[in-house]
Amino acid sequence: MKKSILILCFILLVCTPAYAEENVDVVIPEFNVLLNGGEYNSIEAQYPLINYNGITYFPMTWNLGQSLGLNTSYTSESGLTINLGQSNGSLNYLKGGSNLINQTYKAQLPAYNITVNGESIDNSSEEYPILSFRSVTYFPLTWRFAVEKFNWDYAFTPDSGLDIGAKNTNSPIQSNETTDVKEEYVVDNKGIVTIEHTFKAEDLKKNTYGITEYIGLADFGNDMMSYVFEHKNDDFNNYFYDTKIAFYKSDDTFIQAMYSYGSLYESVEGKAGENRRGLYGEPKIYDYVVMTVTMYPEDVYADMNQSISKNLIVDNVSIKDISKDLLDSEGAYFIAASYYDLSNNSDPSLALYSLYNEPKRIELPDGKFYRTAPGLETEFIPYTSDNSNRKEVSTFGSIKVVGENNLVTEGTVTNDDGSTNSFSDGIGQYYVMLLFDEDQKPFKILVNSDELDK
Repeated sequence: MKKSILILCFILLVCTPAYAEENVDVVIPEFNVLLNGGEYNSIEAQYPLINYNGITYFPMTWNLGQSLGLNTSYTSESGLTINLGQSNGSLNYLKGGSNLINQTYKAQLPAYNITVNGESIDNSSEEYPILSFRSVTYFPLTWRFAVEKFNWDYAFTPDSGLDIGAKNTNSPIQSNETTDVKEEYVVDNKGIVTIEHTFKAEDLKKNTYGITEYIGLADFGNDMMSYVFEHKNDDFNNYFYDTKIAFYKSDDTFIQAMYSYGSLYESVEGKAGENRRGLYGEPKIYDYVVMTVTMYPEDVYADMNQSISKNLIVDNVSIKDISKDLLDSEGAYFIAASYYDLSNNSDPSLALYSLYNEPKRIELPDGKFYRTAPGLETEFIPYTSDNSNRKEVSTFGSIKVVGENNLVTEGTVTNDDGSTNSFSDGIGQYYVMLLFDEDQKPFKILVNSDELDK
């Protein structure tokens, strides 16, 4: 294939401030995409492929960067730095998007420094400029970047679409001194399973996985850590689980803990899944880490969801009846829709627990919960005043359904010169929706009645 057949752009998600200038119009293309042999869905992805001036730009979260063998770091002084790493051979990306094919969106030209394999990039002289979209950085998938810099295999045809694979690929679990450690399970009288393991910092600073039998952490030497939970036990299929990653000093002084909530465990007949996520805002100095996974049988998890809903009004509403007028009539100032994809589970109300707790990401020594400020790894804001997973109803125009359960708000904005631009913004997947008052206190839950009827 000639180099001129395909000029794409690769997008690399980093947790950086989006210092950018000069808006440009981009759209989302519709061809198929394979990464390391797995399908990447641009409609459902939080960071979809985009097209700018006839050139296709390809989305990749931090986890996908690891999949394709790239290590990244960012500081305000040096900007974004990218170096070759070792691909983990997997495909992991953030879903929950509600993207519209050929809808116009805004991207920017980044203003921070960018260095690739030790070479400083002068974006002003690039034939295909690096872009920033949804606060992430995009690189052109030219021959120079894709093959010479990133060491990828890639191909494109109109019929099959885009296919990208990393050449420097290892299996998702690499051998190291902790690989054969057997997890100790603790099961209480409700059937709740607790799995825990401690990782020394010195073992996580070797640019390798620190995975034991089922759980693990990875530190790739790029100032960004991730956690992994392998779904290998069919006995736990359809359990739900929380994860807690706690950081300590050598004298056992607690530094901080990071949480996620309500993931679905899927393991059927040896077809193991996994949950892999970047830890944005983890401390850079620590001596050991304790990772704890708490797994709930479905009936116990249902009770946990009901304990939240019992203090709130609950209504079953069809997705076709969701509108701005309905939200206004309910007195909703803010809303939040399902945080996790529970499409494989028949009960949409089970999405409430993760949605309700999602803002409580980081626990500090004061005992309070925080999360990282938008675009900043080291600046924390209290979760009680954070609405990053909520949408302000007053900004809505109309609401429409995209795909099976995704909701999107559309409207127009008036510019200083009197001209108007249309906009589209994803609300999220509607399995459950929380309604908040003007003080951001939840008062009502809407459950997707269409899902209840399945």
